[in-house]
Amino acid sequence: EIDLLLILNKGQYLSQVPTQVRIIPLFDISFVVRILSFLQKKVGLVYFFRSRMKRMPEKHYNVAISFLDSNFTDLLFLYKQIDKRYTWVHASVKNNNNYYRYYKYKKYRDKVIRERYSLLDGIRFVSIDAMNEFKEIFGEFPNMSVVYNIISVEEIKKKALEEINYENDIFTFIAIGSLYTVKGFDRLIRATKFVCDQG
Repeated sequence: EIDLLLILNKGQYLSQVPTQVRIIPLFDISFVVRILSFLQKKVGLVYFFRSRMKRMPEKHYNVAISFLDSNFTDLLFLYKQIDKRYTWVHASVKNNNNYYRYYKYKKYRDKVIRERYSLLDGIRFVSIDAMNEFKEIFGEFPNMSVVYNIISVEEIKKKALEEINYENDIFTFIAIGSLYTVKGFDRLIRATKFVCDQG
């Protein structure tokens, strides 16, 4: 029996959530979430999140997982009827400016170590690099491990068979991803030049 608590009631996969999963949205406007998130990080204000979490059903949960570790992981502690609490680190903590602008300050790091990471039952990472960067910034905690992103192999194979109408006799390749430093698009551009120079 699964409940899916959404900070923001939108997302590209929302339509794919199975019907047996109960969706509990907290907010509908992303601007409001950004402001409340900023206030939570800067001054520890959780009142609005706490009041919205009253939408949660009165029930006991065996496990609660924050699937994208951030200040929202702290919401796991606002609901008391949970046996075990986990977070999943999906990003490079050090190379993601959005995170590091807070984590670079010792006072903030000490706070999240004390009030978040030391209270969790486990921390999962999408890669060994993500786990090593996390250890470098926050240290080690019990029950840390890597669990790679779960992908649908069948769905990828199905999409690979789709025809693409592309009429061009120039050798072409494509790279798709976010422009965060950790993705290495700068290296890809330099590597492409090197390959072209080599003929």
